[in-house]
Amino acid sequence: MFQFTALIRYKPTQVFMKYNKSFGFLLFAVAINLNSTAGFALSVLTSKLIPQNRDIDAVKLLHDCFITEKYAVEQCKFLQLNIHDNEAQYFLNELRSIASAANDGLDKMEAIVHQLLDEQNNREVRDRLRKKIQNCAKGSQKRIHSLAVLKQKLLTIISDKDRANLMDAEWQMALQDFDSGEFSLAFLKFQSLENSYQLYFSNLIHLKYMMAACKDYLENYEAALAAYHQILHNAPQSDVFFLTLERYLNLSLVLGKQQEIATGEVVFKKIENDIPEKYTDRLNYLAALAGFATGNYNSIEMLTGKISQKSSYFLPAQYVLAKSWLAQNQLENARSSLMQIIGKTKKAQIGTNSGLLYKLAQFNLGFIAYRQSQFRTALMYFTKKYQLDDSFEYSSNKTQIEADITVCFLASKVMAAQCKIKLGRHSEALKDLRRVLKLDELRDLDEASLLPTKSQHDINSISASSVEDQQRYYGLLLQMAQRFPQKFSDDQIQQIKEKHAGVISQISTINQEKQVLGDLLLAQPDQAYWLGQAGKLVTALHRTTLNQQANKRNNTGNETAPNLITASHPGDESKKDNKLTKTTPKHLEYFDTSVGESR
Repeated sequence: MFQFTALIRYKPTQVFMKYNKSFGFLLFAVAINLNSTAGFALSVLTSKLIPQNRDIDAVKLLHDCFITEKYAVEQCKFLQLNIHDNEAQYFLNELRSIASAANDGLDKMEAIVHQLLDEQNNREVRDRLRKKIQNCAKGSQKRIHSLAVLKQKLLTIISDKDRANLMDAEWQMALQDFDSGEFSLAFLKFQSLENSYQLYFSNLIHLKYMMAACKDYLENYEAALAAYHQILHNAPQSDVFFLTLERYLNLSLVLGKQQEIATGEVVFKKIENDIPEKYTDRLNYLAALAGFATGNYNSIEMLTGKISQKSSYFLPAQYVLAKSWLAQNQLENARSSLMQIIGKTKKAQIGTNSGLLYKLAQFNLGFIAYRQSQFRTALMYFTKKYQLDDSFEYSSNKTQIEADITVCFLASKVMAAQCKIKLGRHSEALKDLRRVLKLDELRDLDEASLLPTKSQHDINSISASSVEDQQRYYGLLLQMAQRFPQKFSDDQIQQIKEKHAGVISQISTINQEKQVLGDLLLAQPDQAYWLGQAGKLVTALHRTTLNQQANKRNNTGNETAPNLITASHPGDESKKDNKLTKTTPKHLEYFDTSVGESR
């Protein structure tokens, strides 16, 4: 299972070609209810891999069934343990009956998964099992409805004190699921709280925020954005309000929703002077990003000036300010902001926020030099070595920040080639561009390197993998240990729990760091853009070479065809930029140098 998880994370298309486009492996991920893996796999499946819509719907339905049945089992057990009223004994028997039926439903679905794994290429079996999945879904929905009705009756006969205690315990249980990454399960519990305790719940706004956050983390972005918007229009100024404004602005920026970004700006301006200190830096930073996205550059300098220099948002804000100066063609102001970033991040490591900002600053300083026709200076920035080697681009086991900065390295290589063209070093540029384009080739994975080196139950065998893989792996082991405790020793189970808790804590820290810089690269064209630019340059260089060859055949003496690049001499590289006499053909002048600066 871990092999599949690792492979589908890095090369999903290759995986499904290898396994004959089977969705049985996806179903196994769903069966052990590892939500993050299942969600990722389902999105891949839906987008590109399995053409049969019925299969896609069946996988989604099975996933929903597992979550629903698991919720029913947990809710029944929770109510049984927390209700002690004598008058409720009849209802407790009903709860046991519902829990038993839900467990049977889980067993049936697990049997379906095993059958699909055994008969994954048998169309008749798949059609028959698809109908079984639909029947399971009907049964799970009936149980959820019965459970909701039973719960409402229970709440009317217990005392106010017991009801308050029950509500608080259920709230804490839902928060615990949310903190552990079980967002689907947490959403069902928050939804149950809203339906059951709406008359008694004192902080419905907080509850609605948690439900919106679940949708956000489950990547149901449109629904999450709508929920955040509703909260902003109904909530008083409180911690929940400011958290919601943060999430609303952040999500609007990530999705590129101009209308929502503008709405966020309006809300921010209304409460700008009333923001508590603990939210000031983050909200000012997001408002600056919003101003950049909407072209409201005049406000950015003021907003970034309010951010404390000790804040983790200070340098990212300086980068946004630099980008706004570039968009307004105020190159010296932009250079000043970028040099400030360089001075404070030059010793940073690649996997950190500071490391990313350092490279982005170098990249944009190169663009400034390029726009000022200082091609040698620009080339220096674009080719500056940065504490890593060429194997970095080929590494599949990277954090998201490292993966994002790969785009910046690619762009730097393409722009370096463009500088060499301007300097007349065409053969070097062509060689570099060919090397760049090879980065896009499909490479075979060394599957063994993605697997634990010891047995599956050796808890320490995955310590070298990324935290995302560790979360999936320990989550898988924890689910297996809970379902098949006889296969694990007590020490192993305790060790799994400790490792899983540690990874969850680590991921929480990483997510907070990503949140700071999550939007910065929106201002940069993506990897496909730069590969396309590299391809255009290669084509243009080949065309120039052919034109030169044709010119030699068709022209005599010292005549030179117009608009052709003359080959450079090695000694020419030492000449100053302002003494260059070479001309560049129009088909090599396609670069809009505002790209990467004002976008």
